[in-house]
Order: sequence, then structure tokens, then C-alpha cells
Amino acid sequence: MLPTGGCGSSASSGRPDAAGGDSRAKPTADAGAPHDARPRDASVHEAGATDGSAAAETGVADTGRDGRSAPPDARPDANESDAAIPGGDASSRDGSLDAGPVLPTLPAAVIAAGCTQNVFFDDFDDLHTVDMQDTRAPGFNWYRYNASSGTSTPASSLSTVEDGAVSALRFSTAGGGLSGATRSTQYGPVGRSFSAMGGKCTYIEGRVAMGLVPTTATVWPAFWALATKHMQNVLMPWEGDSNTDYEHYIEIDIMELATRYSYNARSTLIDWYGDYSTATTDCAMTHYCKTQDSQGLGPNVAGTYDSTEAAPVFHRYSALWIPSVAQTGQATYSQGAMHWYIDGAEMGTAPTWVGPTSTTTFVPTTPWTYGIIDEVDVSLIMDTGAGAFMDVDYAAVWQTP
Repeated sequence: MLPTGGCGSSASSGRPDAAGGDSRAKPTADAGAPHDARPRDASVHEAGATDGSAAAETGVADTGRDGRSAPPDARPDANESDAAIPGGDASSRDGSLDAGPVLPTLPAAVIAAGCTQNVFFDDFDDLHTVDMQDTRAPGFNWYRYNASSGTSTPASSLSTVEDGAVSALRFSTAGGGLSGATRSTQYGPVGRSFSAMGGKCTYIEGRVAMGLVPTTATVWPAFWALATKHMQNVLMPWEGDSNTDYEHYIEIDIMELATRYSYNARSTLIDWYGDYSTATTDCAMTHYCKTQDSQGLGPNVAGTYDSTEAAPVFHRYSALWIPSVAQTGQATYSQGAMHWYIDGAEMGTAPTWVGPTSTTTFVPTTPWTYGIIDEVDVSLIMDTGAGAFMDVDYAAVWQTP
């Protein structure tokens, strides 16, 4: 089993919460795969892509199985900008039909930051990019591993539907999730990932319609990303620490809609650290500790972001990831930031960080807050809880060319 808990679950399973609890399970391999079966410094853009291949250089693995990556001539024009779309969009994606990889218009700030090369795009015209047989073999965009529950999502919970003028992936009200990376005994770590290593600006966007879960629910609709190696059962120890079970990794909650947090969409950046296997004195949490920046977005009014299966209303949920990079000829670093967007308009306040992580000193009580994000790969996740449908029109990633 891979890590339970995360952005599709409550505080008791790793979701950010005022109570600060965490019982996220330590990653273990599927069907007993050895925990250290993969070198800890291996690239995870695609399992085995460690030779400077084009896949690793672009920050995303070869799509395989027709992963819907848009051709270069389908990229948004560099002069285009995007305005907010009040109230969302109940039918078409930017006025276009699902007749192929038609990309959405990028927000002006994303273009200004240089994130103009589309490196991943899945518009879910059907389920061929999903590992529906749960083989956990390489080459799929999505695996039926539910990162919030640590279980496999039943195939019966997944379908494609026609929502107005678009074809969308639907998670039924039974709940479930899909992850962009996983692990199995037969194939080891598999999946695709993205990173800002090398100073790459990264922009992640999903166009999603979703319902509300009951107020007592512990899992809810979410579109997020988690450190790939953590998902694949590859430990990420803090460099310089003799305890190789001590991990330090990142979680990016691009969107989550939890009734327990009223009707606001929330975006959160979380810096996780600690040793899951032993009690920690670094914080009040049971296993991993965390530092987080959580933003409640929107007017807190029912019907703003939630809708129904009968009349789904889509919104674009996005994150613009600006890495902190060394300044040319100086011993200083630029400021990194994570900007949150809904329907093309920036929302909330961006969490920021500056500088590299220490490579010589292990200081668990003062983690390099958020900055570890610039040194790891992340993989996309989408999931929902029982009682709330979720439709996904597309998921996409752009980076610096």
C-alpha cells in the first residue's frame, strides 16, 4: 500500500486541519515490494528515465498511450491573456468542443512568467489514459490508486460523461481517486511527474465540476499534487541526517472543497517532515510534522463552486509555481512563490520561500519551509469522497520552454 492520507482526506489522514493531526501511513510497496528497490537519487519523471532523456529534460515523461499532449502549434499565443470567468462555465471549455487537444488560454501572469510550453494535457475523451485494469504498468497518465484512502478505486466509480459541449471524466458519488504515480511489485515505481528543477516555471491547471460531501465527511473533492517519490515508496531523507527514514517532502493542494471548511475552495502548500515510524518530538503530531499555508478562497456562499451531477458547473483551478533560483554571480536566491488561480484570476496570498535547503546541517525543528518543492518531482492527484461527484474536463501542465 502507498501513503494513505493527503489532500483527499481529513486531518486524521494527512489533510491540513486546524487540529494539526496526522496519521498518514508510511509508504509501503504494493504486494510487498522491497522498500529500497529504487535508488533514492533516481529520476522519477518516468520510471527508469535517468539518462538525461527528453522526457526528463522537459519535466514530464513521454505521454505513452496517447496521453493527449498538445502539439507545439497548439500552444497559447504569447500575447494572449485571460480574464476571470465569474460563476464558472456550465458548458464548453473556453467556447470550444472536445475535438482534440484544444488548450485553454493562459492567464497573463503565467505568460509573463514564461510558462508557455504545454508539456501535459489529458482531456478525458475516454478512459484509455487510465489504468482501468489496475495493472500498475508503465505508460498510463493515471492509476486507480486513491492517495487519500490508500486503496484502489473501483473501476465502477469511473466513467466518461458528456457535460454540455465537453467530454469529462466522472467520479461517481461512491467516491474514489486517481494518481499520476504509484508503485507495484512487478514494475516498481511508475507514473509521470513534473518539477521546477533547473529553474523551470510550472503552471498546473484542472477544469473541474464537483458536488458537496456531508459535513461529517473525511474525504472531499480535491485536485492536488504530492512528491512523486513519496507516492512511489521511495524515501526522501533529509541530506546529512543519519536517520534515513526521516523524510522531507511537499504537498500542493491546488483545490479542495470540504463542507467542514464551509463552501470555500481552499488552496494549501504543505511542507512535510519527520520519521513516520517513530514518535516525534518535533511537533504535536503523531507521525510526520508539517508547516503549511492554507488559503480559503471565494465568497463562502453555497453554489459558488459546488454544483450537481444533473447540471455540472466547471471552474478552472490552477497553481503557478515560481521556483527560487540562484542569482547569476551572486550568493543570493530569488524569491519562490506559489500563486493560486480560479477561472484565470489570482486568489488569496501566495506563500513564498527563498534559498536552497541546507546540505550539511540536519535541523528537523526548523525545516526549509516550502523550498524543498524546488528539489523534488511531484505527480498529480484527483479524488473525491462518498456523496460528492466530481467531473474533470481536463488536467494540464505548462513549463518554461
